[in-house]
Amino acid sequence: MALKIMRHIEIMLHRLLLISLLSTSAAGAANPAREQVVASELIERIGEQEVVWLQSNGSDFLALSAKTPATKERGGVILLHDIDAHPDWPEIISPLRNGLPEKGWSTLSIQLPLRSRDVELNARNQQKIIDQAQARITAAVEYFTHAGIYNIAFIGHGLGAAAISRFLSNDLPLHHAVYIKAFIAIRFRAHEQLPRAYSPRALLQSSVPLPIFELLGTRESPTVQQQAEQRKTVATQTQHPHFRQTILNSANNNFWRADALLLSRVSGWLKLNVADGVVVLVPLEQ
Repeated sequence: MALKIMRHIEIMLHRLLLISLLSTSAAGAANPAREQVVASELIERIGEQEVVWLQSNGSDFLALSAKTPATKERGGVILLHDIDAHPDWPEIISPLRNGLPEKGWSTLSIQLPLRSRDVELNARNQQKIIDQAQARITAAVEYFTHAGIYNIAFIGHGLGAAAISRFLSNDLPLHHAVYIKAFIAIRFRAHEQLPRAYSPRALLQSSVPLPIFELLGTRESPTVQQQAEQRKTVATQTQHPHFRQTILNSANNNFWRADALLLSRVSGWLKLNVADGVVVLVPLEQ
């Protein structure tokens, strides 16, 4: 009887802890409990060999690492998925994180903070997720530089692209800025009511001379199309020297069944626009 009572108390304490995690995360937009579930599912499906645990603000978060087998390593690519997705998302993220190593790029795909399903997808909560992602992006950059990779490009999908844009718009430490060479935004999406500093247009209006490549598929929503036109106009007005926007007519809005085309365009642009940096072949930690 005593053992049953103790077991009941243990179960109740576990439930209270989970409820506390969920309520705390709802207040801060992100849900660490849900993130742990996604991490466990990924590890079960992919295995431990590609998993890297990085640290952000005292907490661990999952990333997936893929090392290039190429004799000449071009550098490293950090990928950040869209909202409510994960580092091996089948659309856009997985094809690139697994395909780019064959083109000479090591990849690191990091987990964006996940919101609770009952948290509204409004500007305020998107801003919180973008804020919480900043330290994770920093951890990813340092992961590569500690591994001897000093030629780094970013690829962001959806809200992941907005989080990277915010990161690049800030005053980066010199030891970060000197290693970050390019940014590819795929299906740039951000809430229209985000503060101006969080808008992707803020990066185009800044003095950052980074090569930026924006990719869209066809059949985008009117809002996405309008925002894309606005960014193109801003780049023209500011005479941004290295901004290019391309719509792939043979790919739909999610690039479904266009993995090879997407990989070809992304790897080709990286090869042309990202100068070879210093790459020291140090084994990436697992």
